[in-house]
Amino acid sequence: MIRQILNFNKKAFDDSFNVVITVQENTEKMTRIFWEKSAFIPSEGKKMVEDWVHTYKNGLDEFRASVDSRFKLVENYFLSATDQMESSFNEVVKSAGLSTPAESQPAKKVTADLKDADPRKPSVKKEKISRKKTAKQ
Repeated sequence: MIRQILNFNKKAFDDSFNVVITVQENTEKMTRIFWEKSAFIPSEGKKMVEDWVHTYKNGLDEFRASVDSRFKLVENYFLSATDQMESSFNEVVKSAGLSTPAESQPAKKVTADLKDADPRKPSVKKEKISRKKTAKQ
């Protein structure tokens, strides 16, 4: 279950991040077309924008790598914590002389109880109530 939650969050992040990258790429293309066709942007301005785009792309790459490594850390932490909790829970159950949840089968008991339950009563037919407008007094 923990793995499914983490995979869902990782997928959501990846999809969102890919949208950000797509928007950035399209904005970069439009900006390039604009400044290549305009004569009033000096070469220093174009160089500044090129440096800014390069820095932005490097920042996105570093952010992506950081988030990926954090997802790995969180996944390892939660999975190891889950394993520890399960093993300690099983030890407590065994020391109490009870069967572990995997050994007992409550799902089958519930299903059997439902089969033995009374069938549903037929629904009661309701009479239609007239909803005519009455004259105001």
